[in-house]
Amino acid sequence: PGIRIGWVCAGEEAMDMFVKVKQRSDVHTNSVSQMEVANFLDNNDIDEHISKIKELYGNRRDLMLETIDECFPQGVDITRPDGGLFLWAVLPEKIDTKEMLKKAVEKNVGYVPGGAFFPNGGNKNTMRLSFSNMEEEKIVEGIKILAEVIKEEI
Repeated sequence: PGIRIGWVCAGEEAMDMFVKVKQRSDVHTNSVSQMEVANFLDNNDIDEHISKIKELYGNRRDLMLETIDECFPQGVDITRPDGGLFLWAVLPEKIDTKEMLKKAVEKNVGYVPGGAFFPNGGNKNTMRLSFSNMEEEKIVEGIKILAEVIKEEI
């Protein structure tokens, strides 16, 4: 669950298309969510907030990447995004990340197996790693544990 709200600045023709798509998806955004976002925007500097969260998420991303570089075995490819909240990992072909997840969860570490993002369930050796909602110490601890799980699979 979360506040799923956004806004669009567009010309009339494009706006008509956006409105139709929105109406087909859910008709109306939750009024309470709209009021909360409006209240936040009225009482906060959005540019300052964006700067803060960009720094926060950038630091978490960098820490996760540094820890991966130190701990993950050879043969694992990691995206190095400029933004966003996730990293994408491609492991050696023989590893099925859906199966490996069971071992990771036993050690209190989670990720999303990459096959969930493909319509035919392919790419079983991929995973999405999130740094969005985790304290820095937990990122380091989790990546170290995940590295050990991956090494066991190789």
